[in-house]
This record gives sequence, structure tokens and C-alpha cells, in this order.
Amino acid sequence: VFMDSLCNSQNHLDGKQQASEILMFMAAGHETSGSMISNVMIQLSQNQNVQAKLRQSLLLGKKNGEKLEDNAYFKHILLEANRIFPVAPMGSTRETQRDFDLNDGTYIPAHSICFLPQYLSYRDTTVFDNEDEFDPDRWDKTKSTKDMIDTASLAFSLGPRSCPG
Repeated sequence: VFMDSLCNSQNHLDGKQQASEILMFMAAGHETSGSMISNVMIQLSQNQNVQAKLRQSLLLGKKNGEKLEDNAYFKHILLEANRIFPVAPMGSTRETQRDFDLNDGTYIPAHSICFLPQYLSYRDTTVFDNEDEFDPDRWDKTKSTKDMIDTASLAFSLGPRSCPG
């Protein structure tokens, strides 16, 4: 599906650019997927209570005809594993499109290059209580006391330059 979409897209001008996109997707996707799977396995092995809860959730979901990708607790585990060990801990850089005045009085002019280190943002105590603890339930909107839970994960960035992973 990805290859068909890429090859038939009007956004790519030539075969060289298409080949470059395919190579980047395969290389970057392989590395981040492998890291993510490893991080989830490490956390599940160290948190037997989470592993048991996931097992129950998956068995119940299977019994009710739920697909793995629709299981809310599984999604929470993925989000939390990536929060604890981000696959891109150094984050990303972006160019601001307008001027910004931050709450602390800092002024950032338009066209500045800004760096967002994911590791630090995922340890922000104004967003995450017990920031060093593996707690998939923090992503459950019914249990969270934080207002920013929907926007707290930037693992694959946002906007037109976001990672398709």
C-alpha cells in the first residue's frame, strides 16, 4: 500500500526522489520499530503487573472480536514505553514560522531554528506525575488528571514533516 501510494503520488517528481523516500522509510522504519519493540519487551519484563493486565486485556479483546491495534491498553503501553525510552530521544528541529513570546519572557523571532528534545519533554513534571515510573494508565483519559494528555506524545512529530511511523 505504501509503495503504491508513493509511486502514484503527484508529489514526487522523479524516480530518484521516490527511491530516496523508499530507502529512508525502510531504514528509519526498521530502526525505530526494532527499538520500540525492544523497549516494550523490557518494560513488560520489569513490570509483571502491567504484563498481566495486558494479557487479560488482550484475551478479553480477542473474545470480543477486538483487533490488536484497537486495544486501548496496548496503545497506552506503546505510548508509555516510547515516553520512557523515546526512539528519537534527541528529538527534532523545526523552524518557527512566526514570532513567539514565551511565558518566561523569552522572545523567539520568526525563522528561528528550535530544538525539542523528546527525552526532556517526556520528563516534564507539569505534564507527567512520577515521570520516571512506567505507568501505561497515565494515558487513559478516564484516569488522567492532566489536561495535556492528548498532545503530550510527539514521538513522530506533527505537521507535514512528521514521521509516517
